[in-house]
Amino acid sequence: MITSFTLVSCLVVGVAGMRVLNSADVEVSVDSSYLSLLENSSPVKAEFVAVSAPEIDFKEIKIPVERKVITQKFIAIKKPAAVKSPELNIIEVAKSELPFGEPVKLNPIQFDGKLLSNLVALYDALPVEEKVLVAEEKIELKVDEVKTVQSSEKSADVEPEFFEYEARPKTEATSAEVAAAAVPVKDTTIENVQITVQDIQTAAVPAKSETKVAQDVNLIAFDYSGLKQDLRDNKVPTVSAVTTHPRRVGKPSVNPVRAPDVQEEEREEKSLAPKFQSQMTIQGVATDLKTSGPLLGFEVRFQDNLEVMEDYGDGEITTTVNMARNKMTRSTVLLKRGFAPTNTDVIFEDGAGSVSIPVLSQELFDDLMLAHENDGAIGAVLVELDDSTEIAKLDVPFGKVITLDGDMRETSSEDFRYQLFVGVKAGNAILSYTHGNEVTHKIIHIHEREVSYEANYFEKTNIDQVSLYQEDLLSREKSPLVTASENVKVFAKNIQGEKLNQNTYRIEFGKSLLGARNYLELTHEAEPLFVGTKDETKISVPSESFIRHVLGSLPESKLGNRCAIQVNMKKKVSDVAVAAESVGESLMVNTQYLDADGKFYESVSEKTRKIVVFGENQGADSQDMNGKVNLKITYLDGSVDFLGTFCSPNTYLVEQL
Repeated sequence: MITSFTLVSCLVVGVAGMRVLNSADVEVSVDSSYLSLLENSSPVKAEFVAVSAPEIDFKEIKIPVERKVITQKFIAIKKPAAVKSPELNIIEVAKSELPFGEPVKLNPIQFDGKLLSNLVALYDALPVEEKVLVAEEKIELKVDEVKTVQSSEKSADVEPEFFEYEARPKTEATSAEVAAAAVPVKDTTIENVQITVQDIQTAAVPAKSETKVAQDVNLIAFDYSGLKQDLRDNKVPTVSAVTTHPRRVGKPSVNPVRAPDVQEEEREEKSLAPKFQSQMTIQGVATDLKTSGPLLGFEVRFQDNLEVMEDYGDGEITTTVNMARNKMTRSTVLLKRGFAPTNTDVIFEDGAGSVSIPVLSQELFDDLMLAHENDGAIGAVLVELDDSTEIAKLDVPFGKVITLDGDMRETSSEDFRYQLFVGVKAGNAILSYTHGNEVTHKIIHIHEREVSYEANYFEKTNIDQVSLYQEDLLSREKSPLVTASENVKVFAKNIQGEKLNQNTYRIEFGKSLLGARNYLELTHEAEPLFVGTKDETKISVPSESFIRHVLGSLPESKLGNRCAIQVNMKKKVSDVAVAAESVGESLMVNTQYLDADGKFYESVSEKTRKIVVFGENQGADSQDMNGKVNLKITYLDGSVDFLGTFCSPNTYLVEQL
C-alpha cells in the first residue's frame, strides 16, 4: 500500500513541476483513475480457462510423398556352354575276354538256397574215385613203439638213452594216404556232405588202430578215441592243458643237469616259499576322553604303497596278506572326518587277528594342542600299557602327559592304562617302556598335528647271537667280519656283544615289541654302520669298497645330510613300493636296485639282489631332519615283506631280510 502511494505521489509532483517550470500555456489534468489505487479494495482473482486440445483424426493426415525413379544396371552373366557328356564306346570283346571298357552294372543277387548244392555238385567232376579204391587197400597205420631202458627191472643208476629219427622220405604209400582224404560224394545234399566228412576221418584213422599208452609213467600219451564223435557233432577238439603223471619213486629224472649254484638257488627259493597267511581286521574306537564307542565310516591308508581301504559303514576293515615271515608290522594311518588322524604300526601275524585303534575327536585334539601352538611342529602320542609295564617315556620335549584308565577317561590314579603325551616335538623319537628292571626301546615317528598310537605287545627275541659277514661288490662268497667285541653293540641300549668266535657274537636283545626289529651299531669303520634284523642270525654288511660304490652316484661320493638304506634280500623280487614320512613331507627318497652284475638300475628285475634308498630332507633347519621310510616288497612267489625303517642324516643303515 505504501509503495502504491509513493508511486502516485511521484507522478503528481512530477507533473506539477513540469507545469510550473514551463510558463507557457500548459493545461494540467489529473487522471482520477489513479486515485482508485488509494482505495481499500481487495484484488480480484483471475479466472483460468482450460484450453482443450484440438481433435486430430490421423486417418485424414496425408503426408506428401515424392516419388523417384531408381534405375539399376543389370550385368548379364553368360552361362557356360553345356558340356557334352562323353559318349560311351562299347567295345565288343570275345568270350574269353573281360569288357573292361564297359560301365559297372550292379544287379541284385537273390539267394535261393541252391548255392551249396551246386558247390557240392562240382565234386562229381573230380576223377579220384578209382584211386581212392586202390588206396583203401594199401592204407596201413604204423605206430612206432617207444621203449626206454628205465623199466622197473633196471637199476636207477642207468643213464637214459636218446634216439634220433631221420625224416621219412616221401613214397607212393604216403601219397596214397593223402589221396585217401578225398572221398567221392554221390549225393548233393547237405546231410550227405556231413557224413562224407565222417567217412574221410574213418578212412584216415581206422577204428581198430587206437594208440596204446605205454606202461612207463614218464611218457605222455594222447587219446583220440573221441575224435569221430566230436566230428559227428561238429565240434573241434582243443587241447587246454597237458597233465603229466607223477614219477615213481627211484626213477631217474631226465631233466638237464644244472650248475651247482643254480641248484642251490632253486633249493633256497623253494625253502623260502610263502608259508604264512595273515587275515587282519582293523576297527576304530571313537573317544572324547569321556565316552567311547565304535567308529563307523572310516578308512585306512597304508603308508608304503598309499593303498586306501574303506569300511563302507560296517565299522571294520579286513585285509589278507601272504607273508614272507611269521610276524611283521605295517605302517598305517586311520582317517575319519571330525577326528584327528591316527598313525600306528599294525601287527600282522600268521592266522587271523584283529586290532582296535582309539581315535580322538578333532575338537578335543585342538583344545589339547592349543596351549602348545608356539612350540613349533608338534603332535601327540597315545601309548597303551599292559599289566607288567610301569611307565612309558619319550626322549624328545613334550608339553604334558595325561593318564587314562581302561575306558579312555582321564584319571589321577596310579593304576592307569593309557598315557597321552600332548605337544610332542614332531619327528623321530625313542619310546622306552619300563617293566621291572628291564627297559625296551622302540623308534617311532611323530607326525605333525596328528596322533601316533603305540600298542603294547611284547615278545621274547628269538635270537641271542649273530654272525657277521662282509660282502664285496662282485664276490659270490662272503668273508667273515672279524672285529673286536666292543665294536658290536645293541642300538640305544649300549649293550656290548660277547665274542664267541672270529665273527659270531652273543647279543642280549632282551624283550622286544611284537613284530618290531632289533638294531645293532657297528663301529669297526671310521663311520658307524647300523644293522637291523628280525629273526636272521647271519647278517651281511657291506665292505668299505662296497659302500664307496654305493655312494658313487652322490655328489663328492659322500652322504652329507643324506641317509642310505640298504635292504638285503634272499628271494627274487617282482615289485617294490617306497614312501616316506617326515615333518612337512620334506623327506625326498630315491630308490635304486643293485643287480647281480654289480650295476644299479631304476627298475626292479629278477636279478635284483639289493635295494638302496637314498633320503634327503629338504625342510627348514628348525624342523627335525629325521624321517621314516616304508617299503612293501613283493616276491615272485607271491609273498610280501613289509619294512618300516628310519632315515637320519649321514647314516648308513643295512636291513637284513
